[in-house]
Amino acid sequence: MGKLVRCTCGVELRGRDEADLLPRVRQHAKEAHDLELSDDQIRDMMEVEQ
Repeated sequence: MGKLVRCTCGVELRGRDEADLLPRVRQHAKEAHDLELSDDQIRDMMEVEQ
């Protein structure tokens, strides 16, 4: 099972675990939306992918 974050812009980011996904979501938020997200904010967005 992996982790998934669906951005409001339509981008879906997938990772094998939280450690893999956190930096990728943070980078997308900064580059695409000029947002700084905390780990807790990103965790709140995560879904478990089966």
